[in-house]
Amino acid sequence: AYQVPTASRTAKGTPIPSVLPISMDQVVTTVLPVSEFSKDEYIVLATEQGWIKRTPLDAFAKTSSRGLTIASLTEGDKLKWCRRCTDQDDILLGSSGGMAVRFPACTLRPTGRTSRGVRSMKLRGTDTIADMNVVI
Repeated sequence: AYQVPTASRTAKGTPIPSVLPISMDQVVTTVLPVSEFSKDEYIVLATEQGWIKRTPLDAFAKTSSRGLTIASLTEGDKLKWCRRCTDQDDILLGSSGGMAVRFPACTLRPTGRTSRGVRSMKLRGTDTIADMNVVI
């Protein structure tokens, strides 16, 4: 739906708000190339404070010029990771406090675009999620 102009490797680049319908104070977390919106694939989103959700990829097939809401966030939380997955994949999360959890992606109930999701792991005190990835 959106096209970033092709440029040379040394070009200055194009401001994101001129290509996507976002304001200057919003942040791009991940760019996911999608050629086909499959019903068998999902987008897994994780936040810094440990919320995670799995949304069917085809929920993002129809976009408007205003864009889409992809998740609801609480005050102070940040969307940090966005990955593609299938039901056969596992999700691996690690915290800044040295804890890790791995679970099958199929155990996350698929949710709508605007939901916040569920807790991915219990975080202690000021602990945050350090990284999230999909294990194929």
